[in-house]
Amino acid sequence: MSSRTAGLTAGLASYIFWGLSPVYWKLFEQSSGLEVLAHRLVWSFFFLLAVILLLGRGSEVIHAFADRKTALLLFLSSIAISINWGVFIISVNTGHILQASLGYYMNPFVSMLFGILIFKEKLNKLQIFAVVLAASGVLIYASGLRSFPWASVSLAVSFAAYGALRKHVRVLPVPGLLAETLIMFPIAIGYLIYLESISAGYFGHYSPGYDALFILAGVVTSAPLLGFAFAVKRLRLITIGIFQFTIPTLHLLIGVFIYSEPFTPVHAATFGLIWICVGLFIADAVMQTKKV
Repeated sequence: MSSRTAGLTAGLASYIFWGLSPVYWKLFEQSSGLEVLAHRLVWSFFFLLAVILLLGRGSEVIHAFADRKTALLLFLSSIAISINWGVFIISVNTGHILQASLGYYMNPFVSMLFGILIFKEKLNKLQIFAVVLAASGVLIYASGLRSFPWASVSLAVSFAAYGALRKHVRVLPVPGLLAETLIMFPIAIGYLIYLESISAGYFGHYSPGYDALFILAGVVTSAPLLGFAFAVKRLRLITIGIFQFTIPTLHLLIGVFIYSEPFTPVHAATFGLIWICVGLFIADAVMQTKKV
């Protein structure tokens, strides 16, 4: 198997895995979103710690905390990714997978806005048009709801913020995620201890299968990242960018066809505009690549 084929396989597998993840998180409907998030952070830490020790790369995590700027950026990114994970879990378990899907469709365009506002990057005319269409889609979606789609916006903004922060952290993905889960570990484990003290936690009190799901949360969270890290070194960024839209598309299909979430004309108009934006985004990326 060639390096490129291996990268394509790992990358596509990771994105499909992420895209199918609502099926897994939906199994935690008995528990609160915060409890599931706490377990996700705790077991991800243990899984990543095992991987780092196995690879003998513990020094990379230590060096990350030795630099104050890097440590601060990792602290902020750990907050951003925790918000993203928590909102996603709550969205799935409260029957709002379509809102989650919209959030991840919006993410690339929010990242573009961050690039403009924070890093003084410039968009070409096609990209500006795509961002305007994406914003129009969100407004159409919001107009059909009784309240603003906070879940979609929170997911898009938190993940875009995470990407912007990690862009300036000189730490590789796996050691970086271990550092982030380590930062949030005391809060997560403290919350789980609190739930146990008031007899409100489900771990160890529901069923062995349910306990196994909690523990597997670490693997479900981290394994796709390992595949992604492998793929990103072997593929062009445009290929990675195209793969990214696999996730919200699968979320949309799962929400509508597996969990029977309503797909109204408002949804059709919103996602129609988003898909046009995706097409423009990919077309622009292809044209920019050909110019190089």
